[in-house]
Amino acid sequence: MARTITTLAFAAVLLASQARASETGTTEARLKDRVTAITGGKVRPDAIVPTPVPGVLEVRAGLDIFYVDASGQYAFVEGHLLDLKAGRDLTRERLDEASRIDFEALPLQLALKTVRGNGKRRIAVFEDPACPYCRALRTLLDQLGDITIYTFPYPVLSADSDAKARMALCDANPSQAWAALMRSGQAPPAPRACNSNVDKLIELGTRLNVRGTPTIFFADGRRAQGAVPPEQFMTMLDHPR
Repeated sequence: MARTITTLAFAAVLLASQARASETGTTEARLKDRVTAITGGKVRPDAIVPTPVPGVLEVRAGLDIFYVDASGQYAFVEGHLLDLKAGRDLTRERLDEASRIDFEALPLQLALKTVRGNGKRRIAVFEDPACPYCRALRTLLDQLGDITIYTFPYPVLSADSDAKARMALCDANPSQAWAALMRSGQAPPAPRACNSNVDKLIELGTRLNVRGTPTIFFADGRRAQGAVPPEQFMTMLDHPR
């Protein structure tokens, strides 16, 4: 009798294990189809396997690995939470919202101001004279009309940037000298002695978590950093939210 009970118990455990394996296989097959469908066929998983985290599964597609919840709709990719169905980067949206500023609270008196046309579109730009992306952005900005540009010199890339910035901002015409510095990399000779406000500008950028140049703030408070594609820049400029 004891042997029979042991045999039955073992059989029950084996059947339960097989059922779980079958259920897992079914879940993984279902998730493969669901991820493929949700992404419109852009992602076709080769394998989906459980992870040590309950409810989180590993998806392998070619040489890429990311993680999804049990529904297959939400994915964790390179530290970002994505809604695959809606095509939304939920982490990016939260970061964008967290990085907004109050544009009206900027100390605009510290900026170099350029107005073209009616100046109704407004942006603030933090730039460094050693920054090639800043020069590329200036080429784009030079083509725009009806815009007010508040330029905040932010010489943080090198000691040379800092020295040149102080020289340009102490020129008799700091706006012109700064523009020339950004285009040529050459600071004006023999500037007059003055309070260049460079230390205040660096403190401002630090307080606003400006971590690279160029950093652009739009009138609605959104920010963009680095080499922003012209199409994205124009969308953010002309479609505040």
